[in-house]
Amino acid sequence: MNECRKAGFDPRIICSTEDLAVQLRFVETGAGVAVLPGLALHEAASNVRMFPTAPGIQNRKVLLACREAARDRPAIRPATSSAERASAAYATRPAPATS
Repeated sequence: MNECRKAGFDPRIICSTEDLAVQLRFVETGAGVAVLPGLALHEAASNVRMFPTAPGIQNRKVLLACREAARDRPAIRPATSSAERASAAYATRPAPATS
């Protein structure tokens, strides 16, 4: 909403949902527009046009947490390392094609 207002307009919102898959279906059927994270677009229909957003609009912070008593368990360090590798791979992937 803030980005729309900065651009000089207020969008007419007739419905909303927190469900990213539902948002994507609205876009695919021509019933709406949405700002969605890249992870939600990997199954988007071919008729969905994707545009880059302004820098800083899409960001995500992922936190890993465990109980103090569990931090030395054998599975904790590999799980953390796996999440760090996945994050690095995602951060360096090519940007989706825009149309």
